[in-house]
Amino acid sequence: MEKVILYSMQGWPACVEIKSFFDEKNVDYEEKDVRKDAQARNDLIKVYKQRSVPTTIIGDEVIVGFREERLKELLDL
Repeated sequence: MEKVILYSMQGWPACVEIKSFFDEKNVDYEEKDVRKDAQARNDLIKVYKQRSVPTTIIGDEVIVGFREERLKELLDL
């Protein structure tokens, strides 16, 4: 399985939902809180050209928002 990186903000409803989904499906992911981590915030904006959370990176794929079906496809769930 490819590495999963989740850009999020603590307490943001869609971020809570996607983390719950990952936990239920036993998906290992690295979480980067863009409110607490300036480098993560800069990477999200400059590298991935995004300002929205949740943003999930799986390989070369950038998924903005909680797109459950696409996540299932990419993660083979």
